[in-house]
Amino acid sequence: MHVLGNGQQRKSYLYVGDCLDAILLAMDKSTGPVDVFNLGTDEFCKVKRLDWLDHRPSRIASRP
Repeated sequence: MHVLGNGQQRKSYLYVGDCLDAILLAMDKSTGPVDVFNLGTDEFCKVKRLDWLDHRPSRIASRP
């Protein structure tokens, strides 16, 4: 996995199922022709900690 920077950046992620549930709820609760909804979470992780996604020993390479 190649990471821009030093891997200390914080990212938040959503499960696909949670995102779909939120989209369907937003569509159901929409009251006007245009509504704005923000899907997100206040939980985050540092990019450097995502090396487990690769299922191999960490090979994170930083790029400037």
